Amino acid sequence: TVIVRNSSVHYEELSEITNKKGVVFFSGLNAEFYNITNDSLSYQQNSKTKLRVSAMFMGKARLDADLTFNLLSKNGDHSLKGSIGQFELTQLNSIFIPLKAFSIRSGYMNKLAIDIRLNDNVSDGKITFLYTDLKIDKLNKEDLKRQAFDNIIKSLLANTFLLHKSNPTGTNDPRIGFIHFQREKDKSIYNFWLKSILEGMKSTASKSQKM
Repeated sequence: TVIVRNSSVHYEELSEITNKKGVVFFSGLNAEFYNITNDSLSYQQNSKTKLRVSAMFMGKARLDADLTFNLLSKNGDHSLKGSIGQFELTQLNSIFIPLKAFSIRSGYMNKLAIDIRLNDNVSDGKITFLYTDLKIDKLNKEDLKRQAFDNIIKSLLANTFLLHKSNPTGTNDPRIGFIHFQREKDKSIYNFWLKSILEGMKSTASKSQKM
């Protein structure tokens, strides 16, 4: 067993789209690892290594997550379940602006809950992403600014025709997002987790998958 208290994690990734770094960080992190072993006799008896984490996501929202790793798996089988509390979505611009060349103009997240199964090749799962007043701006890839007329038109079209402004809408039940993401094997496991979650958020928010 390994116990971590009051730590922090800072993850950066260089985008091939913009040549800029996206940043995610977790503060006040507490974690507990159970059944860490490379003893074949031990993991024959208990094949699950578990990680339980609580932290502040981007220093603003409470995050709780449980990861379970199958020590007997030949293809990296593991699961990720978790939730993030209320959050101003503009805080995610440190991810979306450099990695995707668009910014969140406004939006408030009421809840994010994930349940994903992953292996060396693919992730599959569901996500509950509840939010209000979501608006985005398409940016130039070169300077990451919203200047050109075509970017303004793209932003208008996206906010009008491609995005669900809120979830749920009206008296409808909340939309459930679905995750199916092929792992980029030259990228880290953190990239795999992050991109899988973003895929689920996109599935929830977009009327079209071509955003």
